[in-house]
Amino acid sequence: MGINATQTGGGKQIIKGGNTNIKIGGTILVIGIIAIIFIFGKGILSSPKRQIIGAWQNEDGYTYVFNKNGQYSSSDGWLGSYNVDGDILTLSPIIDELEIYKIKISSDSLTLYEVDGDIYVKLTRFK
Repeated sequence: MGINATQTGGGKQIIKGGNTNIKIGGTILVIGIIAIIFIFGKGILSSPKRQIIGAWQNEDGYTYVFNKNGQYSSSDGWLGSYNVDGDILTLSPIIDELEIYKIKISSDSLTLYEVDGDIYVKLTRFK
């Protein structure tokens, strides 16, 4: 890292520090870190496990409510726990057998698929 001095036409010297490359490199590094945090943070925040939390309703008015604590309820009185692992939703009702569905979820729509691939129910976020 040297210091560069140049002479201008008016007899003045301009002195530039040799750390310009360090400043540019540091800026690029910071931008890169922010981009990585944004990309991976968005993935974490938009995971199905987080997206499913809330109330959902089908076109007939039937509702599911998925709570942050891993518990769910439905408008016909079903209660139990749930787990989301990737695109698999497992419902563990208190008084019945396990139910396993493949799910597709976006901000305002949730579709549950039977094991054979048929649609079980389409829900929209209930506000």
